[in-house]
Amino acid sequence: MIIDSNNPLKDSEDLSLLNIIVKKYNDFAKSKLSGYNFTPNEISTMIYLLEDNGIDTAKGISTKFGVTQSLICRSVDSLTKRGIISVKTDSGDRRVNHLEIDLNDKKLLDILTNLNSMYIEKMFDGIDPQDEATFRRVLGQISENIR
Repeated sequence: MIIDSNNPLKDSEDLSLLNIIVKKYNDFAKSKLSGYNFTPNEISTMIYLLEDNGIDTAKGISTKFGVTQSLICRSVDSLTKRGIISVKTDSGDRRVNHLEIDLNDKKLLDILTNLNSMYIEKMFDGIDPQDEATFRRVLGQISENIR
């Protein structure tokens, strides 16, 4: 779909496609995790912590992934009550809380670890690898443009 800035309806259609990708991801995640009763934000929070990218605070997750810190905190509270996340106060700065995920459920751990890869594989099924690379490059540029 090509964006035509002279046609605002076309722009709305293009933006709705991005919303559909996210909605379908949430549906996909819920289906893979049926029976666990997690919200999309709880799922994302667990995945962010499992990625072990050096980000282990609600503020860090919020900044990196463009969601509100209060949304992450609600997810952390819920996951803490369920015994999935523990919160540890930073010894050097008591205002900072580090999050740690502790999953004993091997099936859940496996699903969360592979969820994004499974969805990306499904999303790009039948797409030429060069087109996938172009999509990723353009998406990266879009991200830079709107930051």
